Amino acid sequence: MPVAIGLAQTLFSVLVGPFLLAFVGSWFGGEADPTDIRQAVAWSYVPIAFAALLLIPALLLYGNPIANPNPDVPLSVLILTFMAGIGAFWTLVIEIITFAEVQRFSIVRSIATIAILLIPTLLLGWL
Repeated sequence: MPVAIGLAQTLFSVLVGPFLLAFVGSWFGGEADPTDIRQAVAWSYVPIAFAALLLIPALLLYGNPIANPNPDVPLSVLILTFMAGIGAFWTLVIEIITFAEVQRFSIVRSIATIAILLIPTLLLGWL
């Protein structure tokens, strides 16, 4: 079930998210259309996609070392899990930078635009 939810969330953020980002970005003076924003968002997911390609086989073999600590888990799985966290962080950083570049405004406006859309997402996630 978590894989299906993650896949649906990724598809939503690449297919529907750019329209919302273009709408909210226009409040801050953004100039990009949803097609350009879609490319920026899709390219920002490269680090997490690469980390997932490395991490998924290890998790299938050994399970999640964070959710179920097991002393038999090899160090390589823990390192891959840490690398996936770094990939998630860099995905966010790259999304902020590419979105600011596409919209032709500052990083602060980019962070504000993404934060405005992130607040309802987090509220819905708590339900």
